[in-house]
Amino acid sequence: MLLGLGWNFGLISGTALVIDATVPENRPRTQGTIDVLIALAGAGGGAMSGVVMASSSYGTLSLAGGFLSLLLIPVLFWTHRPRAATA
Repeated sequence: MLLGLGWNFGLISGTALVIDATVPENRPRTQGTIDVLIALAGAGGGAMSGVVMASSSYGTLSLAGGFLSLLLIPVLFWTHRPRAATA
């Protein structure tokens, strides 16, 4: 239940960020593209977790997921870096 709740909070807040960051003319195409990519990532992640579980163990799956999530930390720092003031 908590996974679904977190997923939906992330999806809704991400959608709000996309809406704020795009111009009205591009919003439908951008939102549609993001929705398709989210669906593909969810399906791909589910399929790959099955492959990892079949070939190794739940511990390996957990460690791989933790490692992949740690890779997002530099991305967060990069996206939140201070921007130079434009003249």
